[in-house]
Amino acid sequence: LGGGNIKRLETLYEQGEEDMKEVQVVVFFLFVALTMGTFTKTLLQRFLPSVPYTCVLLFEGAVLGYVHEITGRRLGSLSESIRMWVAINPHVLLFSFLPPLLFGDSMGMNWHHIKKCFWQCLLLACPGVLLGTVLTAVTARCFFPSYGWDWPTAMTFGSILAATDPVAVVAILNELGASPKLTMLISGESLMNDGTAIVLFNLFKRFITVPPENPEHPLGATRSANPESDAWSIIGYFLRMAVGGVGLGIGMGFLALLWMSAVTHKSNHSDAIVQISITLCCAYLVFFIGEFLLGVSGVLATVAAAIVVGAFGWPLFASRETMDQVWHMIEHCGNTVIFIVTGLIMGAVVIDPKREGHLTFQDVWYLLVLYVMVTLIRFVMVFFFMPLLMRCGYGLSWRDAVVLSWGGLRGAVGLALALEIDIEMKHSVNGMRVLFHVGGIAVLTLLVNGITSGPLLRCLGMTTPSTTEEALLSDIEKRIQMHCEEALTAQVEQREGFTVSQQAEVRARCTVLQKGRLLSEHVRNCESASDSLKSWFRNANADDRLITVRKMFLQALRCAFLDQVEQGMLPNKGPHTVLLTESVDAAMDHVHHGLCTHKIVVNKLRLHRPWTNFVSKIFPVPVKNMLIRLGLLMSQRLACFMLLSFVHAHQEAKRLVVLNLGEAADADTPEQQQVVAEAEEEIAKAVIKLQQMDSSLVEEVIVQQVCGIVLEQECLFIEKLVAQGVLQDKQAHHLVQRVQHDMRGVSQEEWESTRRGSQQVELQTSTRSDASSPRSRWPQNTRSWS
Repeated sequence: LGGGNIKRLETLYEQGEEDMKEVQVVVFFLFVALTMGTFTKTLLQRFLPSVPYTCVLLFEGAVLGYVHEITGRRLGSLSESIRMWVAINPHVLLFSFLPPLLFGDSMGMNWHHIKKCFWQCLLLACPGVLLGTVLTAVTARCFFPSYGWDWPTAMTFGSILAATDPVAVVAILNELGASPKLTMLISGESLMNDGTAIVLFNLFKRFITVPPENPEHPLGATRSANPESDAWSIIGYFLRMAVGGVGLGIGMGFLALLWMSAVTHKSNHSDAIVQISITLCCAYLVFFIGEFLLGVSGVLATVAAAIVVGAFGWPLFASRETMDQVWHMIEHCGNTVIFIVTGLIMGAVVIDPKREGHLTFQDVWYLLVLYVMVTLIRFVMVFFFMPLLMRCGYGLSWRDAVVLSWGGLRGAVGLALALEIDIEMKHSVNGMRVLFHVGGIAVLTLLVNGITSGPLLRCLGMTTPSTTEEALLSDIEKRIQMHCEEALTAQVEQREGFTVSQQAEVRARCTVLQKGRLLSEHVRNCESASDSLKSWFRNANADDRLITVRKMFLQALRCAFLDQVEQGMLPNKGPHTVLLTESVDAAMDHVHHGLCTHKIVVNKLRLHRPWTNFVSKIFPVPVKNMLIRLGLLMSQRLACFMLLSFVHAHQEAKRLVVLNLGEAADADTPEQQQVVAEAEEEIAKAVIKLQQMDSSLVEEVIVQQVCGIVLEQECLFIEKLVAQGVLQDKQAHHLVQRVQHDMRGVSQEEWESTRRGSQQVELQTSTRSDASSPRSRWPQNTRSWS
C-alpha cells in the first residue's frame, strides 16, 4: 500500500471514530430528558397533582439550557449532546415526534361522537382557524411595532398559535364528569385544527426565508423569490393537502386493519406485539408518505388513519389494554421531549445573557399582551360561529361555548412549528421571538386556563350531579361498604385466633370499614342500600329518575357487548361489534324518548344494501346475480349474529339493572319496571326478526357462537394452568396452537357455509315471511325463549 496510503487510511479511520462518537452522544440528552420527565411526573402525582406536567418540563428545559450557556458549555458529554439538539433539523423533530402524538390522540376517539360532531369540528377547524390566524396576525402587526414583522411573518406566527392542544382541559373534563359530547368537541376540533394550522403554516412559510448573506437582517426574514401567490394556486394547494391527506389516511388505515385482522389471537402474545408494531408503523409511514412523497397533509393523513384504526380496529386488538398502555407511553415520551427541547432552546438561545438584544422586558410585556389578545380572539372566534354551532351536531349552549373558548390551550404542535421556524431562521432575532412567544403562550394557557378550568366548570354548574345521580353514588358507596364488611367477616372466620382488637385495628386502617366516614347521615340511617336508593328516588324528579335508569341500562348493554367479544360469542372480525356498540351510543342520544336500540340496529343493517345497485350496473348478469346472492347471504348472516347477540346482551343488561338497583329478584321501582318493560319489547322485536329468518342459518350461527365460547374458554383455562405452574410454556404453546387451528376452522366453515348458501338460495330482496318459507324454531313466548 505504501506508507502515505496507510497514513491516510489511519487518518480517515480516526475521523470516522470521532464522527461515530459524536453521533452516539446525541442519544445522551434524549434519555436525560426522559429521566427528567419521569422524575417530574412522579413528584407531581404525589405532591402537586394540579400543576400541569408540561409547564414544569418547559421550565426545567429552560434552566438546563441556561446552565449550559453560563457554564461555557462545559458540562462534558451532556453539553455536546445539548449542542446537537439545539441545532437539530426541524423536519427531523416534526417527523420524529408529531406522528405518534397525533395518532395516539386520534385513535382513542369515539366513532359515533366523531360523526355527530364532525360539522362542528370542521367549522371550528377550517374557517375558525383561518379567522384566528388573521386576527392573531393583525394583533402582531398592530401591538408589536418594534418587531417590524411583514404580513407573511405575522400570518405564519398566527397559524402557529391557531393550533390548540386541549390535553389538560380534556383530562379535567373527564375527571369532573363533564359531558362527553363537549369533551369530544374540544378534542376533535384540536386534532382537525392541527391539520389546518399546519397547512396554513406551510403556505405562509413559503413567502419567508432567511437571507443567507445577512442573517442579522432587521426583520430576520424576507419574501421568497418565486412564491405561488395567485388565488387558484392557493385553492388547489388547500384541496390537494386536505382531500389528498384524508384520502391517504383512510386508505392506509384500512390497510392496517386488513393486516391486523390476520393476527387477532388473544392467547398468542406475539400477535399483540405485531398489532402494536402495525399501528406504530402506520403512524409514521402515513405521515412520511403524505408529507414527503405525495405532497399532501401528513397531519390530516395521520389523523384520518388513526380514526379508522380506532373506530373499526378495536375488536381486532389481541390486547386492548396493552395497546392503550403502549400508546400512552409513546405520547408521554413525545410530549416530554418536545417540551424539554423547547425549554432547552429558550434557555440556551433566547434568554442567553450573552446575546444582547435578543430578549428584553419589552418582549415579556408583549407576551402578556399577546396572551390577553389570544384569549379574546378565541372567544370572538367561538361566539362568531355560535349560531351555526347551535344548529349542527349536538348543539352548543352558552356554557359550552365559554368552556370551549377558555379551553383553547397551546401545546406540542405549536411548539414543534415554532422550533422549525427558529431553526430554519438560524436562531435569528425574529425566529427566537416567535419561539419565545409561542412557548410563553403555551405556559400561560396551561398554567392559567388549564388550572382554572375545573373551578370554571363548577362555577357554570356543569359538574353538579343530579339528585338521582347522588342517590346512585350513595347506593354504590353503601354496597362497597357492605362488600368489604363481608370480606372482613370471611377473613375472621378463616383465621383462628383473630382477636377483636385486631379487627378494630383493621377497621382503623381501612376507611371503608369506618361507618360514617364515607356515607352521609341519610344513608347511614337506612337499613340497606336499596332503602337509601328508594328514599332518594322519592325525592328526585320522575323524568330524571327514568333517564338515569335508562342510561344505566345502556351502559350495562355496552359492557355486555364487550363481554361477548371477550367470551368469543361475537367474532372480532367483521362489523358486528362496531355496529352494536355504535347503536348503544346512538341510543344514548335519544335516551329521553325510551330505548330505541332495535330500531337503530335495523337501520344500520339497512345501510349495507345500497351496494346491490352499484353491482348491478357494473357486472354482467351471471356475475351480478352470484355477487348479489353472496352479499345478501352474508348480510343475513351478519343480521343473525347481531340479533342473537342483541337479545343476549339485553337480557344481561336487564339482569344487571335489576340486581344493582334493588335487592329483589324483580324490578321493585316504577322506573326499573318501565325500563325492563322497554327492554323486553326490544327483545321481542328482535325475536320476531329471528323467527322470520331461515332456520338453518340461525342454527348455524348459534353453533358458531357456541364454538367461539368453548374455544375462548379453552384458551383462558390454558393460561390459568400456566399461571398456576401446572403447564410449562412449551406445553401451553402446543395446546394454544391447536386452539388457533380450531378457530381458523370455524372461520373457514363460516365462509364455506356462506358460499354453499349463495349457490342454493334464490335471489331475494326482502326477508321471507310467507308460510311456505322455513321458520326458525323459536318459541312464540319471548319470555320463555329468553
